[in-house]
Amino acid sequence: RPQNLRALSNTSNQVRLDWLSGGAAQWQVSYGTPGFNPGSGTILTATNKPYSLNGLSSNTRYEVYVRDSCGPGDLSLWEGPISVRTACTALRAPYSEDFDGNNFSATSNFFGGLGTIGPCWRRNDTTGYIWDAGPPSFNFTNTGPTDDHTPNNSAGGYLVTIQRSFTSDDTARIFSPQVELSALSVPRLRFYAHIYGNAFNYFEVAVDSGQGYHPLLSINTTLQTSGSGPWREFTTSLANYANDTIQLRFTGVRANTGRMRMAIDDLYLEETPSCPKPDSLRLLSTGTNAASFNWTSGGASNWQLSYGTNLSAPGNGTL
Repeated sequence: RPQNLRALSNTSNQVRLDWLSGGAAQWQVSYGTPGFNPGSGTILTATNKPYSLNGLSSNTRYEVYVRDSCGPGDLSLWEGPISVRTACTALRAPYSEDFDGNNFSATSNFFGGLGTIGPCWRRNDTTGYIWDAGPPSFNFTNTGPTDDHTPNNSAGGYLVTIQRSFTSDDTARIFSPQVELSALSVPRLRFYAHIYGNAFNYFEVAVDSGQGYHPLLSINTTLQTSGSGPWREFTTSLANYANDTIQLRFTGVRANTGRMRMAIDDLYLEETPSCPKPDSLRLLSTGTNAASFNWTSGGASNWQLSYGTNLSAPGNGTL
């Protein structure tokens, strides 16, 4: 009898499987809808492994079994089932997600509950530390945002890491839909993040174009000093993935299993503008009649500054 049946990867119409053989060089694989009897499912003969199940429906859950086929009529017991879900059909860029609306709904339970996320997003929802739809039913004063990135929006949704059980789990991961980028000449990722709390370890965004996940952006320090602190915008180039179909992975890791809420909002896969805006404008010092500023350039070597009192728009200030 084979052992350790597992799914290695999946696409919208394929699941790649592997297992430890019980000694045979040929196997039978049976798959079907959850709860089916393996003897009555779709049964295929595999002569090599890893083995790919093809022709599946997108965004669909299946159960899979495998057994050794040692010769005519000499079959082992079934190993399984394992539950697998195919990916959604790839979306086309430009793509945006604000995490508002019915597809993202926070749980009403204070502890242990699980909200809903978009049908083409995936997460490790069996662990005690997960990504969930926000805002949570209860806001802590020492971690997490008090509002979403666009607080005047009545829907007010975002993704946030939450603790849903008393476990030692410290890592929460969530995966975006697959997005095909060929419509963008120079694609980039843009999103907003809120990371406030004293149990922060690190945050990472990684991308997979079919060759495994590669880091795009890492954050190793908190971004805000209070729950009401403004969300930070982040951009990163995806020029190396032009014409590819990609999937993003967001990972939040807390320290010492403490209470820690990290949040993301307003995500875009979009064309890189010809003149990207600068980032991280900050005040360095002030004097009686002067002030010193610094910022991170968007790529230019000269800039315009606008200043004034009670400006309704930057173009109304002194340039």
